Amino acid sequence: MAKRTHGETRVPSTIDDLDQKEDVNTLAWWGSKAIWAIGGVLVAFFAWLQLKWVPVLAYVQNTTPEALTKATLILYFACWMAGCSFDTKMQQRI
Repeated sequence: MAKRTHGETRVPSTIDDLDQKEDVNTLAWWGSKAIWAIGGVLVAFFAWLQLKWVPVLAYVQNTTPEALTKATLILYFACWMAGCSFDTKMQQRI
């Protein structure tokens, strides 16, 4: 896209394009870190909410379907975070 400078139309140079690529790389890096930080806090928080009154050792020994469901949901959310991070890195390369 052309930029206007003092009433003139200017074609972006290669340097401008490279600067924009660097901005995208920086934004992608911060986005990836934010996904992991926020996602990690959410995983820990929801795991604590689900398991705070549950004796974990009893679940490990008896392994009820409810425990498997909760563990599966925690694992699913962790995989979702990894997928978001992977997608961000792939979009950054494009």
